Amino acid sequence: MYVLSMFNTGQVTLPKKWRDKYPAKKYIARPQGNKLVLEPIKRDFADWDKEVQDNFLAGYDTEDAMYDSL
Repeated sequence: MYVLSMFNTGQVTLPKKWRDKYPAKKYIARPQGNKLVLEPIKRDFADWDKEVQDNFLAGYDTEDAMYDSL
């Protein structure tokens, strides 16, 4: 178990041991009850951020857009 600190920018650094075990560049963060669950995205999404942003601007639920693109 690790205690993670959040920077003023909202960033959290994952421990090296976890980064080595889950070598993903992108993660899905979702609430689950009173917890926050991080799931590594194993696929390479070169334009994934733009797709989610475009869907958000179009009024499409961002969380749905993330899961639909998996």
